[in-house]
Amino acid sequence: MKLGEKAQDFLLYDQYNKPFRLSENLDKNILLVFYPKDYTKVCTAQLCSYSENFDLLIQSGFYPVAINIGSKELHKKFSEDNSLRLRILSDSDSRVSKIYGALNFFGINKRKIIGVDKNGIINYSETVLPYKYVSVEKILEFKSGKIK
Repeated sequence: MKLGEKAQDFLLYDQYNKPFRLSENLDKNILLVFYPKDYTKVCTAQLCSYSENFDLLIQSGFYPVAINIGSKELHKKFSEDNSLRLRILSDSDSRVSKIYGALNFFGINKRKIIGVDKNGIINYSETVLPYKYVSVEKILEFKSGKIK
């Protein structure tokens, strides 16, 4: 999926087995946050940062949703252990990760963020190396139009 394209709809379940369908959540700008693995140093730091700044992201018009190929059960434990406020969707068959180009050649999620606007159009996409993540500050710069 590329910038300017219509985001493909999907249905995944979060860590509490609640459904998330992209098309039913387009009353807000969605940030699809693909990340490699629960309980790793950088992934934990990334999701904790987004969780700690959850209200700021929401107030700025973004709704972050994490996606990973791990199980709902592992995501639930990871979420509870780290008091995460964001939903973590289980893409256990890798279908959504493949559609959005968020798998590496080992079949593990890349660290990738995709922005989907209220019209369902992809308006932001960034892939970073596994030892980095897109900061909340950079996400807010995108919102203010400072980066493209």
